[in-house]
Amino acid sequence: MSLSVSDAEGGLFSGAFGIVAIEGIPPGQLEGEVVLVNPARRRIERLLRAESTTNTLLVTERCDQLCVMCSQPPKKTHVDRFDLLERACLLAPEDMLIGISGGEPMLYKERLLTLMERTLSIRADPSFHVLTNGQHLTAADIQRLGAPEYRRVGWGIPLYSTELALHDLLVGKDGAFAQLAGGLSNLAMAGARIELRTVVMNDNVGGLPVLAG
Repeated sequence: MSLSVSDAEGGLFSGAFGIVAIEGIPPGQLEGEVVLVNPARRRIERLLRAESTTNTLLVTERCDQLCVMCSQPPKKTHVDRFDLLERACLLAPEDMLIGISGGEPMLYKERLLTLMERTLSIRADPSFHVLTNGQHLTAADIQRLGAPEYRRVGWGIPLYSTELALHDLLVGKDGAFAQLAGGLSNLAMAGARIELRTVVMNDNVGGLPVLAG
């Protein structure tokens, strides 16, 4: 969109689909930003902020865990915006690190991997960081995730304990630790960049030295 008329309180922007009025923010603060316009809801959502080198896209609010510390309990419904998010990634300012979060993004593994692959094949500068519980990465994904474009993808994997039962308890899902162990192995076999994350709680603080080891 291009700016047509502006003042200190907002402006009129024109584009291929018509004219949009944005009020309550100086237009200069939107320069270079990637926004999603929803006329039906009279809403504009900032997806990628130009002044930040790191932005995160929420791809779904569905999740197959119910972690005790979660500040965003999962929803049962999903709004598929992958096509729009892919366009946003292609419009991102240069050298941006784009985070992928949820919910659990890998519930939509094919859609997500396709989004990243298309973006990384078209543009040489952005990179991705995917926050996932790691349970949906199978042996069949090893060759795909070992492709050169995935050298620009990092994987943030939560691991709360080396004790199977305790990890499962904290994420609210039986069998989660076993599935995670397999997913981590498959990522490692693909040569992926893996970042292990944990949250310190009364339940697991005593096991942190073992977990770090």
